[in-house]
Amino acid sequence: SAFLGFFMVSRRVSFWIASVFLVLFALLTGGSASVVRAACMGFLVILAQHASRMYSARIAIALAGAFMLFQNPFLLRHDVGFLLSFLATAGLLMLYPLLEEYAEHLPKFGPVKEVMLQTLSAQAFVLPVLIVVFGTVPLLFLVSNVLILPTIPPTMFFSFVGGLAGIASETLGRIAAFPAQALLSWQLGVVDVLVKIPHAQVIFISPALRWALGIGTAALIGWVTWKLKQITHPNT
Repeated sequence: SAFLGFFMVSRRVSFWIASVFLVLFALLTGGSASVVRAACMGFLVILAQHASRMYSARIAIALAGAFMLFQNPFLLRHDVGFLLSFLATAGLLMLYPLLEEYAEHLPKFGPVKEVMLQTLSAQAFVLPVLIVVFGTVPLLFLVSNVLILPTIPPTMFFSFVGGLAGIASETLGRIAAFPAQALLSWQLGVVDVLVKIPHAQVIFISPALRWALGIGTAALIGWVTWKLKQITHPNT
């Protein structure tokens, strides 16, 4: 939309073109639950801009979830990706701002502080599902995300540039995408090293224990989120 606006394309035309690109994005990437959620929320962003209305990410994620479940109610039972995507996003929307305010006095160390707080927020909300469904608790998620997450945006950018360049010339595309290939090699290397570390995750075998720990963890995370809100916003 911003790109089209730069070329003086009208807001109405820009809205429809951006909407078509969102649909194509979802189709080209396989239409997984996380992609559809992102596309729905992205559509609500441009719809709010088109209608000159305020955009609320919390309302957007609720509407996206309602739309997807209306289309397929079995997502809640049979698609773990749906749960993980929505819970991780909810953690970023609900818990991350509270953690950011609570830890505002801590040094940033570049992007490290932001990445750690975002990782904690998303991981906290998906942890009950990881325990119940997979029976695992990853212990090195902070390390992996600090090492990998800052490299994701440039990886996406150089992949996009390489894809465009590849339309003109395969050789040019390979050259333009080389930084993305190097970054992807780094990401896979980090994962390969961390996964080989002994006791990198806690595993629970008993289904009854999984459910008990999952419910207990969900209750604890809800209480911590509520408590942080009381501390950071005592008058709300």
